Amino acid sequence: MACCDAKYAYDCCRPVTAIREERDKHWSPYLDTPPFPAYPSGHSTLSAAAACVLVYLFPEGGLEFARMSMEAANSRLFGGIHTRADNEVGAQIGQLVALRASTRDPADAARGRGPAR
Repeated sequence: MACCDAKYAYDCCRPVTAIREERDKHWSPYLDTPPFPAYPSGHSTLSAAAACVLVYLFPEGGLEFARMSMEAANSRLFGGIHTRADNEVGAQIGQLVALRASTRDPADAARGRGPAR
C-alpha cells in the first residue's frame, strides 16, 4: 500500500515515455511497460520487504537474501521499465515496512496479538 500510495502521489513517467520524448521516438523496453506510474518500483519494494523479513527469520541467509532482492530490482532496471531511483526508493520503502512489521509493540504481545520483537 505504501508503494502504491507513493506511485500515485508522485505520478512519475516510465523510462519509455521520457526516452521517446527526448531521444528516440521508436525506443522500446525489453519488458512490457505496466500501465501505472514508475516511481517507486513495486518489484523493489516487495523484494526488499521480503528479504528483510527473511533475514529476521533466518539471519544466516542475510547476504543471499539481499543479493536476490537486488537481482529482482535490477531485472526491472535492465528490462527498461524502471530507473535506478525507482528501485532505490522502492527498496527503502520495503525495508521500512518490513522493519515495522517485524517490531511489534510489547502491549500487543500482552493482549495476545503475537510476540513482541
